Amino acid sequence: MSSLSHNVSNFITLKLNQNNYPLWREQALALAESQDLIGHLTGETSEPNIDDTATTQSSAATAKITSWKKLDRLLRGWIIGTLSEEALGLAIGQETSRSVWNALKEAYAQDSQEREFTLRQQLTYLCKDEDTTIGEHIRKFKSICDNLAAIGSPLTDKL
Repeated sequence: MSSLSHNVSNFITLKLNQNNYPLWREQALALAESQDLIGHLTGETSEPNIDDTATTQSSAATAKITSWKKLDRLLRGWIIGTLSEEALGLAIGQETSRSVWNALKEAYAQDSQEREFTLRQQLTYLCKDEDTTIGEHIRKFKSICDNLAAIGSPLTDKL
């Protein structure tokens, strides 16, 4: 793992809100992968088990648990630092980076008919205003398409 003293805003340029989850998710995953912390989000790197029957732990086991918690809290802090006020409420009470990640995923990437309907309606009525550039218009179109894909309803040839 490289130095953990990174400025997260260099990697995750967005504050998560209901409109940018797919883009935010990609940036957050890239940061976690670059620091070998992706397993904390996927559950592949779970907290080391504490043997409940043992009254004392070896210093190596204690160090391993402490190291895991330190890295997990760092990742959790990075994620929380990239949330909008609206999204921050979802992180309250979540003890691990994985639980924060899953709460955000459930809230913003859920496969709901209402969310799909809203996004498809936005797409249907999307038109370029005089004061927006073609680049801005295309980015808005792509954002809607990305959000549809994130909830499992990607845009196809049929609208």
